[in-house]
Amino acid sequence: MLTRPRDALRALSPVPDRDVEGSPPPGEIREVTIPALPTSEDTRPGRFYAENIGCAPAQVDLDVNVARLLAMGMEPTDDPLSADVVLVQTCSFLRSQAAHSVSRVQSLTDAVGERGIVLALGCAIDTERPRFEEIRRKHRHLVVLGAREELAGGQPLSAIGTRMRAPEAIRISRGCASACSFCSIRFSQGWVNSRSLEEIASAARAASDAGHTVCNLYSEDVGSYGLDAGTTLPELLKALRREVPGVTFRLSSMSPLWFRRYQDELLALLDEGVVDKTLYCPAQSGSSRMLKVMRRGYGVDVVHEVYSAITSKILGVRLYTDFLVGHPGETEEDVEATMALSSAYPYEAVSVWAFEEREGTSAMQMTATVPEGERASRARRVAQSYLRAHWRRLGLSAREGARRLLRGELPVRSNVRLFDIQVPAKAAMEDRHAG
Repeated sequence: MLTRPRDALRALSPVPDRDVEGSPPPGEIREVTIPALPTSEDTRPGRFYAENIGCAPAQVDLDVNVARLLAMGMEPTDDPLSADVVLVQTCSFLRSQAAHSVSRVQSLTDAVGERGIVLALGCAIDTERPRFEEIRRKHRHLVVLGAREELAGGQPLSAIGTRMRAPEAIRISRGCASACSFCSIRFSQGWVNSRSLEEIASAARAASDAGHTVCNLYSEDVGSYGLDAGTTLPELLKALRREVPGVTFRLSSMSPLWFRRYQDELLALLDEGVVDKTLYCPAQSGSSRMLKVMRRGYGVDVVHEVYSAITSKILGVRLYTDFLVGHPGETEEDVEATMALSSAYPYEAVSVWAFEEREGTSAMQMTATVPEGERASRARRVAQSYLRAHWRRLGLSAREGARRLLRGELPVRSNVRLFDIQVPAKAAMEDRHAG
């Protein structure tokens, strides 16, 4: 039976909505009215287009809805203008990402018009709700769903016999237990809401039966799993070891705070091969003073303890981290401390973010702000510090490292331009002439 857009949207979730004023308490949700499309004699299967602007956990949420559409017989397309349903997974971690989410939904809604339905999902819906509501008032075929309004943990793609990217991805919880000064994610995601062991084990078994040997476990911070349910991440991993032997579990973002709390158990699980050796453990700063200002809940001594244990005790580990610079109150001494940490360990790759103001965060109330141009300059300095150390560990000269940059081999992400400062002009010219 052919699936039309209206039926497809009903399958994605019991689509709830919220008032423009903000997030209601749990339970105070109402059903969205799914707009009807013009009747058509077209007998082809419905088509959908899906786009993720957000992070890896956001991709997992998008995958769940993509799986439901595929299971209903809808066909994917790379052209949003030919789609009956357009899914856009938004992001609000950075101000620029939130702004891009709004503009992208606006442009897709304008382009699609009344030929299809645009479904905007994810955390930017909550933080930018008035702007999305303004778009929706002009386009009756736009449906918006905030992050806590989606169904978490639908069937994995492998469980319904559809093709998916490997390894399998399983969301284990939603929400954040932290109150970082710079982050707005908690406003949309709320506090920790963990899935049950039975649900997670069932998804992992389905992935294993489909031939997957690695499963990604996702959350805003996997270390906080179980805080609402009287359990812990290590207990979950040990249970999965019993329930799904032979599968390795890769962990998404985990604060050094949680790794330190469960360090002995996690190191043992890493050594046994239950936990994959790819670890994303964002430090954010090399200054204990700034970590306190950021409300991270730990000092740089904890970061060093965790990173030293990870890199010295686990052979072949791949460590990833984040640094945030230009936060209000940051001094030159704090920047130098972050530069030192950026070069202290053999990170596989790093992300260096220049601070961006987010409405409602405590950082917005701080007065000792850093000019935007200086934030970008500090981000470049930290990125340079990391790259110099990274190239040394690889046995590369600065010129050889610059040539890798010219080939696009950049193990650092940022929200500011880095190349003009990192690539020596002479090496760049030599490579251009050699090409």
